[in-house]
Amino acid sequence: MRSQWTLRWLPFMVMAPVALIDLMAGPALGFLPLLTLGPSFGSVYGSVRRTALIGAVALAICIPLAYYNGSLLKWQNNLTIATIVSATGASMLVSHLRLKRERELASVRLVAETAQRVLLRPVPRKAADLQVALSYTSAAAEARIGGDLYEVVITPHGVRLLVGDVQGKGLDAVETAAWVLGAFREAAYDEPALDDVSERLESSLSRHLSGEKFVTAIIAEVRPGEIVLLNHGHPAPLLLTAEGKACTVEPPGGSSPVGARPARHRPAQGAPRALPGG
Repeated sequence: MRSQWTLRWLPFMVMAPVALIDLMAGPALGFLPLLTLGPSFGSVYGSVRRTALIGAVALAICIPLAYYNGSLLKWQNNLTIATIVSATGASMLVSHLRLKRERELASVRLVAETAQRVLLRPVPRKAADLQVALSYTSAAAEARIGGDLYEVVITPHGVRLLVGDVQGKGLDAVETAAWVLGAFREAAYDEPALDDVSERLESSLSRHLSGEKFVTAIIAEVRPGEIVLLNHGHPAPLLLTAEGKACTVEPPGGSSPVGARPARHRPAQGAPRALPGG
């Protein structure tokens, strides 16, 4: 808010000292051309109309001061007035282009946020007896959607979760993430065994992924008193115990991402772990 306030009033904060210094210096030194800084700074913040208004204020300051200095109709002052008018016109054009660009960026961001809500729909805060908390933070402040993915589904076989990351970025990563989520949502309901859910993911993505693309993921199934994890080359999750201690849940052997492992090679599965407090 402070930076916005500064940008809003910066043109006037520049023109006021210029007018005061020119008034004190008299006709010997000409500071009036510096009034062009007003509309130039005005194009950084605000509308085209506001930029034009700042240019008009610069002229309203320039003409009385030129009359006071006795240079109103001299060629030097005429050149100053022409410079202010030209700078105002150029600043109005810059302001128009800036606003157009801002509208385009806002439209793109809206589309990206809508796509994210469709792709990464809100997870339930409570799934069966499981309380779910989610925090999604992008690596870049401007980013709204990418290859990260997550899902929580309640199935007849228990609560199943998916956390993953698609190799790469951009629209290709978003498309692959949509494939992973669609395959998981379908397989999580249909397959009674977690291993079969994993195989469904691998089978589905093998028809979609090409080249060296892959997806790291962790598939989890919460059962009464325990949780089973399948690790597809993803960083090991943290387990928080009832005592408040944190430890990583490492798979007993090596694990390969989805799309990068040989056929029928199952991901590393950790032994069922007792849930904290369970």
